Amino acid sequence: MFIMLLAVSCSEELLVDETLDNVSSGAVLRNLGITNNLDSADLSSTYSIVLEAQDAQGGRLLSEVRVNVGFNDINDEGTDTVAVSLFSTILASAFNETSPTTNGLPVATFTVTLGELVTHVGTSSGNYSVGDDFVIDFEMELTDGRIFNLSNATQDVTRTGAFSYFNAQFRYSATVKDPNRLTVTDIDVSGESSGQLRQNTIDTVFVTFDRSESDIITFPTITSVSALGNTDDNIGAFTLWDDEDNDDDLIYFFLYTAGAAAADTIDFVIQDGISVAGFPSYTKRLKKAFVIDNAIAASLISESTIEDDEIASLALTFDFGEELAGDSIMFSVDAGGQFDNFMVKQKVEEGDESSVLTFTPRLGDLRLALQNLTFDVTLTGAKDVAGNEVDQTISVDIL
Repeated sequence: MFIMLLAVSCSEELLVDETLDNVSSGAVLRNLGITNNLDSADLSSTYSIVLEAQDAQGGRLLSEVRVNVGFNDINDEGTDTVAVSLFSTILASAFNETSPTTNGLPVATFTVTLGELVTHVGTSSGNYSVGDDFVIDFEMELTDGRIFNLSNATQDVTRTGAFSYFNAQFRYSATVKDPNRLTVTDIDVSGESSGQLRQNTIDTVFVTFDRSESDIITFPTITSVSALGNTDDNIGAFTLWDDEDNDDDLIYFFLYTAGAAAADTIDFVIQDGISVAGFPSYTKRLKKAFVIDNAIAASLISESTIEDDEIASLALTFDFGEELAGDSIMFSVDAGGQFDNFMVKQKVEEGDESSVLTFTPRLGDLRLALQNLTFDVTLTGAKDVAGNEVDQTISVDIL
């Protein structure tokens, strides 16, 4: 048993030696620690990272480290993503700190303010928000002209976590934070509308904030923005929602009545709220947009069956072009005296997009002789998934 363990140990030592020998011909920029104090409300807040240079000669081959900065618009608001470009250069002489490790390698700390990052990528305070990332990309140049960066680093070099030896990712995300500002974490519509707003129907819109009621001094206002420019909607006052199952977030709701447009898209804008820390909420156009779905209507396909010069049956297929919510649909047939009027209710399965009415037109007990027919069918009762109910009269011509 002892001999077997010794063999495994020797094999592992050879593997480590081989790995280090291979890496020693290159260079890495080890991450010794990151401090991210970026605060979206404070342009002087900072992001810093401690870097340790390692090469075949203990860091003495380092010439300079170039710092490239870009922007990643995580929230899809304001400034679009900006590619990295040269921000600054750290000369080898700046790597003169005492290493916090036992490696005895040269160390430098790179620190940048939010204001400097914002200026470099050409954005402003209204065009970035909490969760967006400033990309900080490092590349090493050695005295022999070789360059090492994310593009030529191996997985062994960039790996993080428990099995990381080098921990040299080269590229980092400086995420914008906000410890004080009031922020909306969710907005949704509940009930029959299933996330859609309806014409001239009062919908309940729920808004979730990232703190408790006691943390808010002035509650924010909310306005709507119509994609079509309509202004005939109505927004009610914020009302606290008593959610006994959620103590961490604050949920309010307001009643919203969409305008008369047959189809529209509505965004909501939150602004002017103030937290106990004195910070206003974002003037923020929320990412989730709501589609107003106001209409449900059917198109018709008719088919007749003829037997012995008589109309044996009529099949009327009503196609709604969208999924129905289930329940039932009422067909009211007004034949104008050509045959007997009638009403019939048929079941609608959830997900159906059409319904077929099949009947034999009769006048009393008699089937009709082959002839042209013109009559009206009124459809009521069927609902789409947005809660809109069909109320439509279709003129049918059988030639």
